[in-house]
Amino acid sequence: MADPTETQLRTAPPGLAAPRRPLVSTLGALALRAAWSARRPGEALSLPLPPAPERSFYVAADGWESPLLRLRAAGDQRGEPVVLAHGLGAGQRSFDLHADSLARHLQRAGYDVFLLAHRGDEGARPPAGRGGFDFDDIVTHDVPAALDRVLRLSGAARALWIGHALGGQLAYAHLARAGADQLAGLITLCAPVRFNPPRSHARLAAQAARLLPTGWRVPARRLHAALAPFGGEQLTHELAPDADPEALRSLMLHGAEDLPLGLARQAATWLLSGTLCDRDDRIDYIGALHAISAPLLAVVADADPLCPAEAAAPAVEALAHAGARLMPLRDGWGHLDVLIGRRATDELFPALRAWLEPLRGACWTEPTPAQRRR
Repeated sequence: MADPTETQLRTAPPGLAAPRRPLVSTLGALALRAAWSARRPGEALSLPLPPAPERSFYVAADGWESPLLRLRAAGDQRGEPVVLAHGLGAGQRSFDLHADSLARHLQRAGYDVFLLAHRGDEGARPPAGRGGFDFDDIVTHDVPAALDRVLRLSGAARALWIGHALGGQLAYAHLARAGADQLAGLITLCAPVRFNPPRSHARLAAQAARLLPTGWRVPARRLHAALAPFGGEQLTHELAPDADPEALRSLMLHGAEDLPLGLARQAATWLLSGTLCDRDDRIDYIGALHAISAPLLAVVADADPLCPAEAAAPAVEALAHAGARLMPLRDGWGHLDVLIGRRATDELFPALRAWLEPLRGACWTEPTPAQRRR
């Protein structure tokens, strides 16, 4: 008899087929593109979006269902699984906005690429009677379930992880909670783990954010899509000074996601405590990494106001015994340039691939007791 858990993992849950956009949304998108063509004839609104990856679902232990996108290794070879985890306010396709994206770069290099979504993303469905969540819920339930699904699909013992901002923070917290059983190594991109004490007005705002309902969302996805054809790229220019306008508009149209206030609440806790911690400020996730042995490359950008080098360095120090390294990008790299900047394809992506290469074999071996906990 088939294992019902395996069947559940292989089959999209009822009602979770690829979403169909309502007619009004389609007409709205066409109207925006027509308005753009009238304003800028002959100029592309955005970069051509690559074909959609194949889509499946994973089910967390508490019943949440979330989509997982997959780009199989080129040539149908058995590739090492690498999970790409997006940042706050971004979505799965933020890693896959054009033919030379990081996702396609790794696929061509022979990796089995998975684009992570969690309960904070469009397409995720809560169990009956549940809606609110925070960072700890994603770490406790979604990340282990997603990795289990990735390992089942790929046949590997462990996966590699590349996380941008929140996506990197999720990996740190997962390591702190579960050890290195599921991960052979990780790269974080502009992922802060220490935070400067906020000024008085910012402190009040952070305290107020902790009172917001965890089930609310800021509809940033539709807002970004509406603003993109009308010069909305100026809103993010500070975060992507090295990106072409078309790339920024692509990110706004296809790579943005709504902002769950449950995540904002926990981020407010980090600002007030100064560290990446659990919701109750009892567990310092980075302090817990001293007991873990996992290879880490932490990338920081010199023009990133959200994650200066000193904000990411404590994670490298905590994993120094495992050979962790800080990789600073200089000469005007911004927070989003690591995904869509002009130099990312030719300079950054090959460097990330080169760092991953020695870890490919580890994906097929079980972790040793020393790798699980020191």
